[in-house]
Amino acid sequence: MRSFTARFVVFSLTAWAVFQIPPPAFAEAKLESQGGGLQTATFDTFTGTVVVNLPEEIVAGDTFSGTVVAEPEGDNEKKKEKNRSALAGYVFELGEHARGAVGDGLLKLDVPSARDGAAPSTATLILREVKKGKPGPEVGRIEIPVLPTAPEIPDFRLPTITQQNVPLRVAGPFDGDLGSSVLQIGGVDALPLAESPRGAIFRSPAGVSGVAPITLHENGEPVAEGDVRNIGTNLSAPKSRLAAGESTTLTTLVTGLDDLDEEIPLRLRFWPPAIISVQGGYDHVKTIRPEDVAPDGTYSFGVRVTGRAPGGWGASVRLKVPEPEESVVDHYVLVLDGATAGRVENVTGVGAGSSTREPLAFDADLNLSDSFYEWMRANFEGPQRRDGRIMGVDAAGRGVESTDFRQAYIESVRFPTLDGRDKSPAYMTVTVNAAVKDFQKTKSLGVDGVVGPKTENWLCSNFRLELGDLPAERVAKIDSFTWKQTVTKDEVGSFREPMREPAGDEFPELKVTITGADESSWARWHRAFYIIDRSIPRAAEPEKKPDARIVFLGPDTQEELGGLAFYDTTYSSLEIHGADSSAGETRKVSIELVGSRLRLDQ
Repeated sequence: MRSFTARFVVFSLTAWAVFQIPPPAFAEAKLESQGGGLQTATFDTFTGTVVVNLPEEIVAGDTFSGTVVAEPEGDNEKKKEKNRSALAGYVFELGEHARGAVGDGLLKLDVPSARDGAAPSTATLILREVKKGKPGPEVGRIEIPVLPTAPEIPDFRLPTITQQNVPLRVAGPFDGDLGSSVLQIGGVDALPLAESPRGAIFRSPAGVSGVAPITLHENGEPVAEGDVRNIGTNLSAPKSRLAAGESTTLTTLVTGLDDLDEEIPLRLRFWPPAIISVQGGYDHVKTIRPEDVAPDGTYSFGVRVTGRAPGGWGASVRLKVPEPEESVVDHYVLVLDGATAGRVENVTGVGAGSSTREPLAFDADLNLSDSFYEWMRANFEGPQRRDGRIMGVDAAGRGVESTDFRQAYIESVRFPTLDGRDKSPAYMTVTVNAAVKDFQKTKSLGVDGVVGPKTENWLCSNFRLELGDLPAERVAKIDSFTWKQTVTKDEVGSFREPMREPAGDEFPELKVTITGADESSWARWHRAFYIIDRSIPRAAEPEKKPDARIVFLGPDTQEELGGLAFYDTTYSSLEIHGADSSAGETRKVSIELVGSRLRLDQ
């Protein structure tokens, strides 16, 4: 019996070893900028590596394309061929329906467009297996930044200087289909890499040196031509590994400089700094001047590299593309929980100089997303915290700075003075208190929504007051009023900054000015209710109908853009103002009302 048991155990272990299920082949994915308007998405799988060339600028609604390169794993040709076949069967997905096969070598996809006025800030590129002709398990995914908008480029713009074997970008009104674009330098086709509706990226040919004609063809027709200088660069060093204290010289040879009449800046980069020290720095610029070029059109120079610790090192040299002028903030955009809420004005509490405990404040109109107004409505009922950011956006729609906030609630909302004579745009001033606030300066940060110019459909003059059965058709003015949450300081711990925590609500007092034509009606109401009951005549079901309501109207004074409802409203005072004939003013009645509950209708 003991022998039988031993054999059974051995058999079970053997069976487990034979029939165990291999781990899922989920890929490691990374997105890297390659310069020249190109970025690459790399998926490292168990069967090999898949690299997709993508345009660096991708906009919501774009059709874009890029080449795909698959490198199979394997220590012999049989294994490589098997893995190559497996990789070729993988497909890419972007959005719900866009799909392209790795084996095609060229990926053409559509970026999801804006929905309900909001564009995605990223697009998810998914690599997936195919099982029996149908999409199978996911192999890997990567998030690609997406811009909401980008300026149109009306004509094709060819470069005037390029570098052999390095990506170059031709700007222009392309269709996003790389298969219809051909670029030739000196009669040699440049390798196509990626294309968007605003530019195509190619790899400059290695066999052409110096000044040569450059021609761009679209759908078989020449659309742009000119001359370009295609320079070559070659790096060499006696030693690629150094001991501590050991030195070597990196020599850079530049060709294709015949008849040079302008300076050419080159950018040199060295790595890793923990292993080497470099003459001139790890990242520095070397400028080639016309007078430095040899008669054969070449220029060479050396950089001394010294080992700090034993190990290998590397270097690269690229044409230094002039940096675009630093973008400046044109306007601000509010983002809530990853989705754009809309454009806001007169923003304070943002930027590098703002205190981490300084509240954020901004002016908002009635054109933000429903998400923002739902957050406001919820805070009128009690503190509701959200995460988000206020982004500084340049004129082209790219984010250039961001102040992120977490666990934030709305501390106060100040509504503007509503006056029938004031035709200026109306804004609410919103103050937001955040538990954590963080500022960052960034370049081309995607704005995940379509944000248009300022709109002026809400004017201070366009409003209506509803006050039970009382005459309110001739309300001339409602003074500015503020709702806010009272705040206490939570001082916990000897090293912690006090947190501002909500402790209750302070409801606004409304001061309403009505023309004298309704004076008699208001006087009767005043006499009846001032002595007997200061409450406003209200409906039988106060939980369903408010006592007072301010309605914000559109430019036609008919469309309701939104409103504020006041519940359990009490009367405070009434004052009658005599006419001022010298100022052309008639008699007016001013009343003051106080509500104990507020609701946003939007």
